[in-house]
Amino acid sequence: MEGGQVFLSVFSVESAIGIDGMTIHDHVATTQKLFESSIGSLLKWESLILSTGYDVDKKYENRCWNIISHRSFEVSEHFPRLCPPLPNGVHRLKYLIDLEACSDFEIKESIYKIIKEHYKK
Repeated sequence: MEGGQVFLSVFSVESAIGIDGMTIHDHVATTQKLFESSIGSLLKWESLILSTGYDVDKKYENRCWNIISHRSFEVSEHFPRLCPPLPNGVHRLKYLIDLEACSDFEIKESIYKIIKEHYKK
């Protein structure tokens, strides 16, 4: 993304049926609360979550999720990634990133704090 910071957050989760854990809607609402103190951050969050295909009115299965662990990375110049422009005819790529190869890019600071600070400006 030209002129901005990009972060990758990786959550290890386990699935649970019934009342154990939180639903997708619960996780989205919890994350949204992190941005409510900054209107710029909140508007960006809402735009981005909707751009993923998330639908606030959809009844996602009766499945709940527990977060086991969380790691965050800054996707900077040497982070392993595919960058545009891709050759003509190449589209809909899928690839895996070995997170052990990304340890130099791991950040310990809360990305929510970084995003809120950026949108205060």
